[in-house]
Amino acid sequence: LQSSSGGSSDSTESGTFYLIDSSADLASDSYVAVLDKVPDGYKVEPHYPLTGEITEVILSAGMAEGDLAQLKYKLGDVMMNFSVTGSDGTVYVLSELLQKKQAVVLNFWYLECAPCRAEFPYLQEAYEKYSDKLEVLALNPVNQDSAAIDAFRQEQKLTFPMLSCDPAWAEALELTAYPTTVVIDRYGNIALIHKGSIDKAKTFEDAFAFFTAEDYQ
Repeated sequence: LQSSSGGSSDSTESGTFYLIDSSADLASDSYVAVLDKVPDGYKVEPHYPLTGEITEVILSAGMAEGDLAQLKYKLGDVMMNFSVTGSDGTVYVLSELLQKKQAVVLNFWYLECAPCRAEFPYLQEAYEKYSDKLEVLALNPVNQDSAAIDAFRQEQKLTFPMLSCDPAWAEALELTAYPTTVVIDRYGNIALIHKGSIDKAKTFEDAFAFFTAEDYQ
């Protein structure tokens, strides 16, 4: 954050910060930075001391629990911890996946969706190259027939997990188009929301390479 004169404000991608006059518990010649409009999920202090002309503030985010039906997500928010269970009983927990992988990709689809079916071969091709670095969960909030989902997965020879999920996901992420791809980065942030079908494996591969890079921040 670059400091400026007291009382003024500036903005960054994560919100707005202000330089304000000292409060009662600070020295009279001090200024502090106050962050406002920070995406949900970040731990924000009441104020931050200024350490020079440029003050760096690093926000951390906890993997929070929450009621999906009460949530509305947008780009930049911290994803709540969640679990989904496959028909074989395998449980996928976001916090556990992020301990092993550098990103988790949620691909929202449904059985009757032609653009979803057209996209899957490209997602599969990219997944085969990056499955050691990220996980893909193909979540279906429309069809709750696990047997039909399993049959489709085997028919299409797809190797990433495909599961039915709570229909509340559609409201929480405002899924107005299928397929929709959501990337949760290593910090638990919703780092990408792409609505619509992707027609090239390279598009997935480029995104996967970016989010799994060692220097990703």
